[in-house]
Amino acid sequence: MIGAVLSSQTAWRTLLPLLTTSLPTPALVQARPRRSTTSAKVVLTNILESLSSFSISTCNLNGLRLNGHLMARRLKSPPICVLFQETKMRNHKQLEMFHRHLDNDVHRSMPGFTTLTHLSQYDVPGRYLVARALWDNLPVYTHNVYAPVESDLRGAFFELLPRDFEPESLHLVGGDFSIPLHSTLDTCSPHQRHGGGKQDCVEWLTALGAVDVWCQLNPRTRLYSGPTRANRLDYLFLDHVLVSQLNPKATYDKNNFGGDHLTFFQSRIPAPTTKPYWRLPREHLLDPNIRSAITMEATSLLASMRDGQDLNHGAMWYGWLKRMKAKLIHCHRLHTQAASNQLQTLQLRLAAAKRALEWHGDNAQAAGEVTAAQLALDSAKAEHSQHALDRQFDFHANTNERGTSHFFRKPLGTKVPINRVMVNGAEVTEEPTVQATITAHWRSIMTTTTDAEPVDPIRRRAVLETLTERLDQFDSESLDVAITAAELCDAMKTMNPAKSPGPDGWSAGFFQVAPEIFSELLLLVFNYQLHHHGRLLPHQRRSAITLLHKGGDSY
Repeated sequence: MIGAVLSSQTAWRTLLPLLTTSLPTPALVQARPRRSTTSAKVVLTNILESLSSFSISTCNLNGLRLNGHLMARRLKSPPICVLFQETKMRNHKQLEMFHRHLDNDVHRSMPGFTTLTHLSQYDVPGRYLVARALWDNLPVYTHNVYAPVESDLRGAFFELLPRDFEPESLHLVGGDFSIPLHSTLDTCSPHQRHGGGKQDCVEWLTALGAVDVWCQLNPRTRLYSGPTRANRLDYLFLDHVLVSQLNPKATYDKNNFGGDHLTFFQSRIPAPTTKPYWRLPREHLLDPNIRSAITMEATSLLASMRDGQDLNHGAMWYGWLKRMKAKLIHCHRLHTQAASNQLQTLQLRLAAAKRALEWHGDNAQAAGEVTAAQLALDSAKAEHSQHALDRQFDFHANTNERGTSHFFRKPLGTKVPINRVMVNGAEVTEEPTVQATITAHWRSIMTTTTDAEPVDPIRRRAVLETLTERLDQFDSESLDVAITAAELCDAMKTMNPAKSPGPDGWSAGFFQVAPEIFSELLLLVFNYQLHHHGRLLPHQRRSAITLLHKGGDSY
């Protein structure tokens, strides 16, 4: 059974704050008429924006140990939503002691208590209870389930559970369902009794719009939470609208509350971002000294490649780019330090000019020096400020274009089980036969059998003859000619130097510093890689694709 702690009205009042202490502090609103949740939901997209974390857990205690003071302390720090089953209070004295510990560690002053309500009219004693709370005026229902172990009772149990709630409400469902819902992944020994009540359970969860996040994150993982570690019985289901806003993490951990089941823990974690790659600052290419140094270094590398035809040109090119990157990063640091030193020097010059003006009084020469120093300082500040704004713009642009694993996460899928097929005109429901039939059907579509007839050459020729556009002899021969340095040079000159560079960090403007030299270098590298490895260097085979948000109807 769920236990006296959760079925008792007094104890439930002490446990209610745990359902919302880690959630936004809600506000009181009047309950709306209940309607089926199968209607379309209209939910704020930023419902969890103010949260750094969101945690929910389910735990089968299989009997509360001693007086429960350790469990009460764990509930308080850190505060999370925990759904307990099988508390099994031995006597009235143990229940009173547990109330005392809960009143000390978990109390009504915790945030969100004022809107949390135990809906006792839906209680199934020892089996099911539900609580209602408000998150920013949005109704949220938390369902605690301990399904009957007897297979013949589970169907009626799930069929009678409530399904009619506000259309925009969210649902959190957890507990011990006493059945493995996935017949091949959630149990090591499938049995006929596991099917009792499964269809009614799935229909109830579908009516609430709740999905199994663990299964979506681990579609092929076998992990069993039952006391004998033979079945997965403990589940957490979150509303699909809520899941779409989470970067979820789901784990089965050791039971820290004393039970023999594994504790299922599910939380929201910040979306990790990938480290941005280095990009060549554009202002460096405006410095004639840097442009001259790049040209000299490239010329020296070209001479080394021409003299050493047997050397590894690909490795030489990669190493040269790596050394140039380190030198340019050092130049950037020196440039930033020089700009700061220049501002400091101009400020000291202005202060000295003002001091001289105060010493000499109304001296025209001293006043002119103050004016000149002030103009020089203002000009340097304006230039420095504009440079800082440009760097800030580039920083935000690079940050906004940075990909995250949450953005590229696997889309939520809808699992539609196929449990029957037609074989020779008869309907078959045996799982092995269903799987074999579906596999054979798609294999016949996606593969070609070894004894299949070859394509008719006459029909193939007829299809090719329908093509009306053909390359003339000159174009065909020009495409077969080897790539030349002149072609690479012309391509470099026509590229947009302001375009954002790829993952290697080198923009087109860098190669346009000396296109004649770089075209020779790239041609040598290309020919070496083609003849020795058959492919380009790794950094030449990588690219970056950025999807930017655009408002309007197309969004």
